Formats: sequence, structure tokens, C-alpha cells
Amino acid sequence: MAACMVRAAVAAALEIIFEINRRFLDDVRARFPGDTGRVERVSLIEEGGAKHVRMANLAIVGSHSTNGVAGYTPAYCERRPSGTSPRSFPSGLTTRQTV
Repeated sequence: MAACMVRAAVAAALEIIFEINRRFLDDVRARFPGDTGRVERVSLIEEGGAKHVRMANLAIVGSHSTNGVAGYTPAYCERRPSGTSPRSFPSGLTTRQTV
């Protein structure tokens, strides 16, 4: 595949990610009015010198549900520096226990 084709594909994918992020953050703002800290923490795009896609957040937002290890995932999410608590994601972060 030619480099220009790859560049175009990546640019198109990034445009889609930005649109998903815009819609997701609109929903977060509606659910948590005035909580700008939460909006910054759960954004799919990490702002800074260079923008970075937060792939874990994208996976959660882009999925119907995201499985975690029962008993571990909720506590981990609450402690994460990004503060991505399960309540922040409309689709939900679920835990499943297998025996």
C-alpha cells in the first residue's frame, strides 16, 4: 500500500475518532453539567503538547460493553489518574466472574 493511501486512511480514521469524541463529550456534559474535570478525564483525546488518542477510553466508548475482571476493574477504574469511573461511560463497564 502506498504511503499516501496509508496517510489518507489514518486521517479518515482520526476524523471519525474526533467525531465520536465530540458526541461522547456532549453526552458526558449533559449527564454531568459543570463537571469540566470529568470531561477532560474521560475524553478520548488527551490534550497537551501533542494530542494523543486514549485507546482504552476509545475501546470502552466504541463498544456495547467492556468486560473486566470481577472485583478488580471497578476499583482500578476509580483509582486511575484519568478518573475513568464506570459511571462516566454511558455504555458501561461491566465485570464478569468466571469460575
